Amino acid sequence: SFSKSVENLFHSSFLVKDGRARLAVDEKFNAIMEPKAINEASATQATSGAPREQVILRFDQKTWKAFVDRSRSRRASQTPKD
Repeated sequence: SFSKSVENLFHSSFLVKDGRARLAVDEKFNAIMEPKAINEASATQATSGAPREQVILRFDQKTWKAFVDRSRSRRASQTPKD
């Protein structure tokens, strides 16, 4: 649901902020979130004096629907054909 997606984005933003996860781009230029190793997260916290970056994004129901549709079409194209 849209509201659950907004809630997940909110919680995910704190994982990134706290250095426990990072955003990356895969070989198909899809944004992905991946966990950081424990020693990486500790190093990030140790360098908390580093400048922080902030991103503001628009996430409305129209955008959410586009993400859902794109995700469904990707999954359908990856389903093995017998």
